[in-house]
Amino acid sequence: MSGGIGSENVPQAPSGSIVVGHDGSSDAQYALATALEFAEQLTAPVVVVRAWSRDARMLVVGSRGLGGLAGMLLGSVSEQCVRHAACPILVARPPR
Repeated sequence: MSGGIGSENVPQAPSGSIVVGHDGSSDAQYALATALEFAEQLTAPVVVVRAWSRDARMLVVGSRGLGGLAGMLLGSVSEQCVRHAACPILVARPPR
């Protein structure tokens, strides 16, 4: 979780950690429980990243980065954000 504008202010996950995205949903809770089980077996730290975009002015997400025909499709995360976010979405793709 490094690099990019303002990244010097973003705490980095410990090396070898398991990072879990969590939005408060029951599916995210299941993902967290699963990650905790793996972390115990691997003796790895767990970092939970909580986010949701209800009061945000805009949500900006990256694209999957595939080229060709597959690159014209949205990745699963960006596609779900476009479908469900309560604010405007920008899917940022690097120039070809």
